[in-house]
Amino acid sequence: MVPLLAPLFDRNRKTRSSSPLQKKALFTLLFCGIIAIFLVASFPVSTLETQISFGNLGFQHNLEEQPRITNNNVSYPRLHDSSHTQTTITQHEAQIFYDQMRTLSENKTIFHYEDDFVERNNWKEMDRLLKFFSVAKEQATSIKPKVILAPWHWMPCSWNPDCTPGEAVWMKSLLEIMKQHDIFLFYANWSTFRRDWTLLGNNLVTHVWAGDNQVLWCFNDREGCIQSPVNPHGVPPHKLFAFTFWGAPPGRDSWGMSPTRPWKFNPLGSEWSLVPYEMPEGHFHLGYHYQRCSSLPIVPTQHRKDRIVVLSKKSHYFYEWPVFDPKTFFTELRRKTGMDLVTTAELTNGYPIPPGLTSLGEIPAEDYDLLLSESKAVLGIGRPILSPTPYASMCRGVPVIMPYVSRQDDGRTCTAAPSPSDWCGFDIMFHQHGPAGRVGEPYVYMVDALGANATAIDTILRAVSTPIGQYMPPEMMYGAVEQRLLDFFSIDWEAYASEKQSSGLAPETLEIENWQHTWIQGNRDSERPDLD
Repeated sequence: MVPLLAPLFDRNRKTRSSSPLQKKALFTLLFCGIIAIFLVASFPVSTLETQISFGNLGFQHNLEEQPRITNNNVSYPRLHDSSHTQTTITQHEAQIFYDQMRTLSENKTIFHYEDDFVERNNWKEMDRLLKFFSVAKEQATSIKPKVILAPWHWMPCSWNPDCTPGEAVWMKSLLEIMKQHDIFLFYANWSTFRRDWTLLGNNLVTHVWAGDNQVLWCFNDREGCIQSPVNPHGVPPHKLFAFTFWGAPPGRDSWGMSPTRPWKFNPLGSEWSLVPYEMPEGHFHLGYHYQRCSSLPIVPTQHRKDRIVVLSKKSHYFYEWPVFDPKTFFTELRRKTGMDLVTTAELTNGYPIPPGLTSLGEIPAEDYDLLLSESKAVLGIGRPILSPTPYASMCRGVPVIMPYVSRQDDGRTCTAAPSPSDWCGFDIMFHQHGPAGRVGEPYVYMVDALGANATAIDTILRAVSTPIGQYMPPEMMYGAVEQRLLDFFSIDWEAYASEKQSSGLAPETLEIENWQHTWIQGNRDSERPDLD
């Protein structure tokens, strides 16, 4: 107690009159206390936040319940301390996890693959997880790490820097973000998935990212895969996600007999389908950012070659869905534009490179980046669909021309820039790249395949003569993709599944459809149907 105020609070002292200085101090103290009480009472409760950092995930605990998470027009409950899903671990639990992972590492009882490259990447993730638990076991409480077990068959390719299909480009960008946060991913090929799931355990694995076909196989296997009364230690349905580049479009030929109505891989709903673009029916939009934009400096338009890159992975693409007549169009385009037309399409038997095109053959990714950056434009021919190449072009200041079909013989129609809620933007009969079409000019030019050649050539001429700067759609920027990924791991998927089932939006008994059972009978040991 400071000497000046001590006499005022000393109950044992004899009563005597206070000095003027002491009276002034008491008045000042009381006045300050009244002001403080007034400020607290009038301060908005919603701004009184206690921010607690859990690892690198940046979760916040507020005095008021945090708002729900929204993705692709679907609202999800957020994980919090009172959730059924465990969000934190104690020091004792961290020690148990640490001992478990250390035993698996020392005995090498997990991750046995013929591919040493895959094993090495899994063990790198295990080292990262062990370091996490080595810190957590010294703390009272820690955030529970997000651990993904991924039997998705594109996973090994995604770890390979020389592997560049769209599926791998998508995953590579997510892996980059995961390394900045307490998110860990292990690959388990389908033949060892059940073993690896059992060894890691339901208590540790928070999410399973499987191929779309693997989700069907798992739900079909109630004794060895999905959690059920006869398999209580199987994969809980709310943890099983279809990691699918294509989504679940109605009537997709690659599934043989998929219905023309909406359908899903996980019976809980399309929200359990993770996709690279915003798709209809509430598919969860993770998205990706194109990582190689900074691999080369931007070439000014005036220094680029008079060249158009014609996008095609394989030479039969020019003939199987001929948006442009392969016998005449490219020769005419070359003559009217004066541009060199090049392609890196792989030559397939019986399908020669069309006249008017110069074939460069297959080239390394670095050389392809250079080819794009030094060209005036990229021209699509209808396939491959949903390729990352349009974004690789735009981010280097190179415009893109994409074809679409405005009307089918059966009367169905589609616009040049279809809404994300319209499947025609992902239907090969209408669009090569609906999401890119929504970007619009001067970055992406759309050409109706039903129009005249002259109209298409005029559009191409307009594209090559209109300089653009670097561009990337806002939803594909690193920060936007990172936020959606962190949102995904902040969702209480168990609670959301319960919400859907209790409201009748998902069945109580989770069964795949009859046509999916039929598909499984003919595809028990195969991987996803080839969409090339």
